[in-house]
Formats: sequence, C-alpha cells, structure tokens
Amino acid sequence: LTHSTDLLSRAANASTVNVDELALGLYNVQGTAKLAGVSFDETVTALAQLAPAFSSSSDAGTSFKTFLARLQPSTNPAKDAMQSLGLWTKEAGSAFYDAQGNFIGMEKASQKLYEVTKDLTEAQRISVLQTIFGQDAIRTAAVFAEQGATGYNNMADALAKQNSVAEMAKQKQAGFNTAMDN
Repeated sequence: LTHSTDLLSRAANASTVNVDELALGLYNVQGTAKLAGVSFDETVTALAQLAPAFSSSSDAGTSFKTFLARLQPSTNPAKDAMQSLGLWTKEAGSAFYDAQGNFIGMEKASQKLYEVTKDLTEAQRISVLQTIFGQDAIRTAAVFAEQGATGYNNMADALAKQNSVAEMAKQKQAGFNTAMDN
C-alpha cells in the first residue's frame, strides 16, 4: 500500500494530472495490464506518460487497456501489418513477448514501436497503427511510437526524482507554522 501510494503521488507530481485522475485511468487498465504481464510500476509510469496526450486519465487508461490487448493480434490484417514491420514471426509470434511468452516491458515495447515506425510517412504510420491497434488504441500506440524508450525513461526518471508521501509530509512538518503549532 505504501509503495502504490508513493508511486501514484510521484506520478501525479511528475505528470500533468492528479492522483484521483491517475487512479481512474489505473482502474480502467489494471486488469488487462496484469494479464499482459505489465508490472504495477510500469503501468503507472506509462499512464503518467500517456495522460497528457488525452482529454482525461480515464480515457488514457481505456486506450492503454486496448493497446495492451492488441499487442497479440487477433485478426489476420493486424498480424500481417505486424509482420510487415517485423513485429511478428511465425516462430516467436508477437515481438512484444519473449520466447517464453512474457511481456518484454514498456520501455522495450515503446522502443520497438519507435524503431519500426520512425521512417514511415505520417500516412503510413497512421494506417499501420490503425490496422494493428484499432481506433481507440491507436492514440496510445502513436504516443509510444513517437516517444520510444526515451519518453518512457524520461517519465520513469521524473517519477524517481519526486518525493515520497512520507518525504512530503516531513517537509510540511518542517515549516515554521507547523513547528510553532507543535
């Protein structure tokens, strides 16, 4: 509980949204993230990275949920689009999972999307991301494809630099008025 509270607090301080908004986004994505093998820390970090690109954290969470579900293609056109980008092989399946079927992580997944789409035209990028991820998740895929591992790592670094809940409380307690009250 302490870790999750600290992480949400840090994410809110590092992002443009507050804890309540992040919690709504997290509510929408948490089950799918767990099923996909995305850790709690990765989910919160990615959600904090995504939220500024959406009208709400709740909307970001829903799009992120669909994105995670589409990392394993469910249609032939999606599989073909992934194969054309080198994100699907008959031997290993989706490149977002390792040989044991474990998710490769948000940092690597973001970097893969960045690498395979960086030389595409805008029209090509939109078309292929739409085919793979669908109408809702294309927004999440576009953010990850644009920012790559750098965007994810920048948010992770920003979270690490934020004070924990206990540290923030300690700072507030150290103020003159609080010291006088105590």
